[in-house]
Amino acid sequence: MATYPGGIYSPRAKENKSGVVYDANKKTIGYVEDVTKLDDEIVAVETELGTDPKGVDADVKTRLDRIDGELDGMTLQTVRVYVPLRADTSYISDSTLAYSSKGAFVRFDKGKYPNLQAIYFAAKLYTAVAGGVAYAKLKNQSTGLEIAGSEISHNGTNSWDIATFKTSGDVKANIPAGFNTYCFRMKTNDVTKAARLNGAYIIVEYQVYA
Repeated sequence: MATYPGGIYSPRAKENKSGVVYDANKKTIGYVEDVTKLDDEIVAVETELGTDPKGVDADVKTRLDRIDGELDGMTLQTVRVYVPLRADTSYISDSTLAYSSKGAFVRFDKGKYPNLQAIYFAAKLYTAVAGGVAYAKLKNQSTGLEIAGSEISHNGTNSWDIATFKTSGDVKANIPAGFNTYCFRMKTNDVTKAARLNGAYIIVEYQVYA
């Protein structure tokens, strides 16, 4: 009885008779390599499809036809998710000229989002005193590396001005695969004019059918 689709076929070990050497030019002789190659192909197909590919349907074709029917009339819609690095309930301040790490350490995996379109770093930035410039960027704490292209800045002093919510360019390509821990970093251009941040996020855009 076949193992598949309940499980993946596991072929037994085979070998040529002692002294027999595989020769692809001998068309009328069968070798173990001919059989094991077929075994490998079968296992590869079953592994790619996974176990029980028909699910609750009568067969795989019926399942695919049903899914196609369900998708008729549906279109890909872009969803935007805000992953908080720091809530906007209060500000955090930094008076250093060199970047220092701040905020919560958040585990994030871009592979969890289907049809991923873009990833941005965003924060509400302002300065305590006019004339200063507040800077922030995203850091991968797991690797110790800052995320290229994530730096944002602002020179305003109004903490509730919508213009203070600054967003980086798309950094999707610079975010490594798998779970990593992230935080944000801050600095100012003048130690007498502290940078302030009131809310920071990783923004994820992906698409789903709806």
